[in-house]
Amino acid sequence: MESGALLYVLQNNRSSWLKPSECLWSTTTQIHGKVAINFQYKGLKSLFVDKLLVKTVDVDMVYQELLGVPSRQPPATVSEVKELLMTLNSFLSSGAHPPPPNKLLQEKIFPVKWPQGKVELASAQLEFAVVDREGSFDVFRDRVKTLDFSLQEVCRLRPFIAWSGLEERCLSKTVMEVSRIEGRESHAISPTRDIKKKAYGLLRYGH
Repeated sequence: MESGALLYVLQNNRSSWLKPSECLWSTTTQIHGKVAINFQYKGLKSLFVDKLLVKTVDVDMVYQELLGVPSRQPPATVSEVKELLMTLNSFLSSGAHPPPPNKLLQEKIFPVKWPQGKVELASAQLEFAVVDREGSFDVFRDRVKTLDFSLQEVCRLRPFIAWSGLEERCLSKTVMEVSRIEGRESHAISPTRDIKKKAYGLLRYGH
């Protein structure tokens, strides 16, 4: 099967015949050098995957794609790398087991936002924070480099953050809120979380 170009593919308004190894069945992300054909041949997954042996995206493929980001030509965009990280996270959350993260941590595959506002891909060797809480970050916004994902995206990325060892960079672990009154200090408690003082009223209302 691999000896000939068997698959007719329409891409960017151009048609071509490709080998099964040049194609991919993927609904999650794009892999550099592969053409996703699932949108063109909906409902025919069994034919292409089982019979023609077109590969589907798996966690190892995404891992290798991330490793190759720094050497890609043309260079991968920040949005493309973010999509790959989200896809890897999805596999992790479903229980997949990729290779250890050591190699990835050395590559420039982390979208980092600098205080000036620019976003660049950097390795984990660069010091940056992971914004996983509101409020406390406002104090450091103009001085700290951060992983360029929103608070909601960071919550979704918990499996990836834990797997990659980035938990120690989360603001919830590195920043402690302290209140100071007349020389005394104590940990600040959000009014919405101070349940102890409200417990009696809540129980009374419940009855």
